[in-house]
Amino acid sequence: MVSFEAAIREAKLAIDHCYSVKEGENVAILTDQDHLAESKALAAIAGQVGANVVMLDASAYVQSGMLMAGIPEPPSHISSLMEKTQVFIIKTEMDFAHRFAHTEAARIVERNKGRIASVEEEMGTWGINYDYLVETKERTAELGALTRKADKVRVTSSKGTDVTFSIKNRPALVIVPQRSPGDVMSPLPLWGEVAHSIIEDTGNGTVVADGIANAVANNGLKEPITYSVKDGRAYDIRGGDEAKRWKAVVDSADENANVLCEFAVGTGSRERWSTVSEKGALGTMHLALGENAGPYPGGKNHSKIHLDVTVRFPTIELDGKVVIEKGTFKL
Repeated sequence: MVSFEAAIREAKLAIDHCYSVKEGENVAILTDQDHLAESKALAAIAGQVGANVVMLDASAYVQSGMLMAGIPEPPSHISSLMEKTQVFIIKTEMDFAHRFAHTEAARIVERNKGRIASVEEEMGTWGINYDYLVETKERTAELGALTRKADKVRVTSSKGTDVTFSIKNRPALVIVPQRSPGDVMSPLPLWGEVAHSIIEDTGNGTVVADGIANAVANNGLKEPITYSVKDGRAYDIRGGDEAKRWKAVVDSADENANVLCEFAVGTGSRERWSTVSEKGALGTMHLALGENAGPYPGGKNHSKIHLDVTVRFPTIELDGKVVIEKGTFKL
């Protein structure tokens, strides 16, 4: 069990250097029963800074959200609180937090130039310092400088992924551990990511996911999920039991749920594999089906779901130039 003292040390890193909480700011922490101790540590440090802190135990809302595969839009009294908050912290189970990032309520905080992010699991065991934040920021910025100029992307892997698509004129989301006003919601402090909305009708090829799959295998796939893509839409989803359940989520959502919508590369060197946070890990790339019209600049696809899968150790080409080879950066 992590000690409260260890949690306090890493809560201070998050509050001071990731959220940059200031005296007099309104800070809200959305939490659940399983994360109360970590939330209390975050609240204590934010209070020490001089912020006005409230902590909301929303366990019932989180639990109901975990029973659905879609985007868990919060009830009005929570979204009203978010409108008046400069710093909104989500400390819940990470799969819920990932989908919460796609809510309209999160967009409200961003439009109001607030700072919103989820805090990753196992606070008190991260073993990082400020230098890690700087290193991740620099690596992520370097990759983003390349992807934002790219048109055609090709992703291949030893497991059989071979898919192409275009991100031309789709701005990069360069996601780093430090929040700035208006930044899109994402996890911190281990996480790094460069993400793009995919031009919706450009995807073609085969995806073989061998890492995690939202909604069915957040702790690692037992068997790969394979699907084909033609003119931007996924079809012929196949594999084992997890693939069948994942296909059922896509099929039962809406007509735009099978659109290949997001391309993203992890840049965090301390992320845990075989967790939801694998998506932010060096050596992984993730693709998503469904909604990209919310947090992803230029995205035009509206859907009730946003489902990620990771491809481990990918080779990524930007306009024919290899920038990542078998998971290793060639920057």
